[in-house]
Amino acid sequence: GLPSDASRDSPGAIGAGAAVGNEERSSIDLTRIAGFWPRLWARCIDLTICAVVGAIAAGLMLLPFQSLEGISGLVFSAIVIAFATCGTVFVYDAYLLRRLSTTPGKFCFGLFVKSTDGAPLARGDSRWRAWSYLSSGLIFCFYMPTPQIISAFFAWRRKQTRHPWDIAGNSVVLQRPIGWIRFSVSVFVALSLFSALMMLNRIAKEQLKQEIRH
Repeated sequence: GLPSDASRDSPGAIGAGAAVGNEERSSIDLTRIAGFWPRLWARCIDLTICAVVGAIAAGLMLLPFQSLEGISGLVFSAIVIAFATCGTVFVYDAYLLRRLSTTPGKFCFGLFVKSTDGAPLARGDSRWRAWSYLSSGLIFCFYMPTPQIISAFFAWRRKQTRHPWDIAGNSVVLQRPIGWIRFSVSVFVALSLFSALMMLNRIAKEQLKQEIRH
């Protein structure tokens, strides 16, 4: 009884209570659908957390392979880091949205994720949503500034309240009212964490270049 992709992509069909299968009506309030900027700031916080956890996991996974040297060692390390980062993002989103309907980043901005009928996400939907995010926005996981800026710009230009991963997971992101002080502090935290991570990533790339030259 789920709607087609075309009908699910229409916010009006979500909030207005378009018939779905057995003609049950959605309980989603259109006025509470989250906008672009709160979602962007929340994702900055969540990706920073995932990057830190992923780096720790990658370090532990690489411990038995410290003897690897040269280009082969660098390539193997890069693959392990990418795997650990993507795996962390997948588990982080799928588990927390299934259990809590939010993540630390989303919580800071009063965001929560629900099914299009207003219920908590089912396990399968949360997994599909996380997988779609990885496949649709994989560049966000590797902190490449230029592709991130371009993708964020086009997402803002589309003026859509639902992204491909929302549609894949039969979900919608809603927002509870929060005060301007909490919003401002959360934005500052998001920018600070993400900027620090970008700087560390730049330093790591410079070190990698030096190792390759060596």
